[in-house]
Amino acid sequence: MPVTVPLSPRLHRQAERIARERGPSDPQVYGKAVKEPARNPRRDHIIGVLGELGFASYYDLEINASSNQPDSGYDFLVEIDGEQIKVDVKTTQYENGYLPVESDSVQADLYISAHVPNAESFKIRLLGGAPRDIILDSPKQSAEVGDGEYYRVRQPDLSPLPAKSSVEPFTE
Repeated sequence: MPVTVPLSPRLHRQAERIARERGPSDPQVYGKAVKEPARNPRRDHIIGVLGELGFASYYDLEINASSNQPDSGYDFLVEIDGEQIKVDVKTTQYENGYLPVESDSVQADLYISAHVPNAESFKIRLLGGAPRDIILDSPKQSAEVGDGEYYRVRQPDLSPLPAKSSVEPFTE
């Protein structure tokens, strides 16, 4: 069952700051061919961070706000029912009905689908998740925007979110 997570104005400002610090907004540096003039890499960064903040807020976790670490392929390292799990939150502003995961970067154990209507939104919808094996068994399709191929898991095929009480920050 999807959940809606409200974000405070403070967390929204934090998302804008993290997005600005994490990555360039120039499409050439961004590393993706921008086929649509309406695409805005800076806005896309903000939308991605909003999804991460929604997940972090829902599960009472800390977001990795570091801008000087390379992308590890996952956003959170957590314990779910005592097992160490790498979680990657995939956030989109489109009502496209699927969870997209770049086919060349499947490194997390669990992928969470989040929806944010726009970069100004204060409500994040966490739609569900899919473990790595489901991602890898899903069909690949060419990107609708940009380059590359994506695994796509249909929204009705997503697993429910883990119970709040079962997710904790991983501590060594």
